[in-house]
Amino acid sequence: MDRPLLTVSVAAYNVEKYIEKTLECFQDPALAGLVEVLVTDDGGSDSTTEKAGRIAEEYPEIFTLCHKENGGWGSTVNYGLARARGKYFKLLDGDDWFDKEGLNGLLEYLAGADTDLVYTPYRVIEDGTMAQLSVGGGTGGLPFNERLDFHKVADRLEPTMHCMTFRTEALKGNVEILEHCFYTDVEYTMRSFCCVDSVCCLEKPLYCYRVGRSGQSMSVAGVRKHHEDHLRVVKSLLSFRDEFRNGKAKGVLEGDKLLQVMDYRVGGMVNSQYFIYYLLGDDRSFQARVREFDRFLKENHPDMYKDRPVFVRINRLIGFHCFPLMSLGIRTINRIKKLYY
Repeated sequence: MDRPLLTVSVAAYNVEKYIEKTLECFQDPALAGLVEVLVTDDGGSDSTTEKAGRIAEEYPEIFTLCHKENGGWGSTVNYGLARARGKYFKLLDGDDWFDKEGLNGLLEYLAGADTDLVYTPYRVIEDGTMAQLSVGGGTGGLPFNERLDFHKVADRLEPTMHCMTFRTEALKGNVEILEHCFYTDVEYTMRSFCCVDSVCCLEKPLYCYRVGRSGQSMSVAGVRKHHEDHLRVVKSLLSFRDEFRNGKAKGVLEGDKLLQVMDYRVGGMVNSQYFIYYLLGDDRSFQARVREFDRFLKENHPDMYKDRPVFVRINRLIGFHCFPLMSLGIRTINRIKKLYY
């Protein structure tokens, strides 16, 4: 076989506790020639590289350990995609893993596949207990193992990287995402979606997504540390959405369901930006920040400005003067959720 069926790009930054589990399902001599796993050390400081290196030495036909200066999650995506040799390309975070049965099912399909996107369900796993909390990646009743027109069904698929395996050549030269920045998984998904014309849905879950790990970027502490990154991604997505809607991005057709997905996903990120400001509102500087962001939307993206949550629209009417009180309410609700959910 001249090229592998699948390239898996693993972002491995300070995940020494998890990396062996992440790479476990690929440690099978039968996968040699079928799968290449690019493990990208993003300038970490723990023993992740040593642990991954020992595995790569044992299975050199499967694993390649790559070293680079720290550039954030987005840089590992760009780095992996540029070096991918596989027919298809999939991301895997260094603290997650693939279901072995799901991987075998994917490879069986990829052997004869020609769709731009292969869509698979994913399992949500609680860190520590390893209990399965849910299964994501529903298909809205779409048939399995059939080639479908992506532009007609995009709104029935969950727009998350965990479900997505893309045809490599569809992405190369078309997808590059922000570096030195958190929250770029949404940007990767939306930019990649715009390179897709066809999709096939498979039934078996593949990706196992670990949640509840200390230090994850969507924890309150993570949000406080990286809120500027979230804003940077939101502005990048808003600009890309405008290009998309103006027909400059690939795949814009009359009645295209991808337009709905773009509006939904980017709108969700905009809502999250407002929520972040209120969540961090114990720092009064965020009152000025939310006003500034609201003004930016109104001046640059008026359609996105209009369709915002009720609490935002009410606060606009009074010049965001109730921001401290509203922020206190949101932070209280968030603490209650932590206690009981």
